[in-house]
Amino acid sequence: QKCFIDNPNVLFFSAHRYHGGNFFPFLQHGGPTSVGIGAGEGFNINVGWNEKRMGDDEYLVVWEKLLMPVAEKFNPDIVLVSAGFDAARGDMGECDVTPECFARLARRLQTLANGKVVCALEGGYVRSVLCKCIESVLESLLDTSSNEKCT
Repeated sequence: QKCFIDNPNVLFFSAHRYHGGNFFPFLQHGGPTSVGIGAGEGFNINVGWNEKRMGDDEYLVVWEKLLMPVAEKFNPDIVLVSAGFDAARGDMGECDVTPECFARLARRLQTLANGKVVCALEGGYVRSVLCKCIESVLESLLDTSSNEKCT
């Protein structure tokens, strides 16, 4: 995020547990007022939850009503995903996102950049939960016949 904070050629977005910057990694720039600076203003979007237990419904609505419309308008050449699964049900983020929801979110990203999506594992700390999330996302990325909306 900091690398691209002033760059209008890179769209950054993140949905994560925030709690006013008082949740790991305790960074103030992960909140909704961090929108980029200078030429990059408006190309940095943080959906920082200030509540526990945000789940599939909340993530799907934010994805379809905010993040995907912005990403579609931006029209990226490639999508790079820092895939953190600590929002998964049962992981340390105390959110409630299911593996199936992560798969649906990833599937929607494939509608961008002619399907050029690169994922790098970033987080998820409970192995049994992490394995299910990774498996679901990989299966969805390999299923090129299904790019439906999250609704």
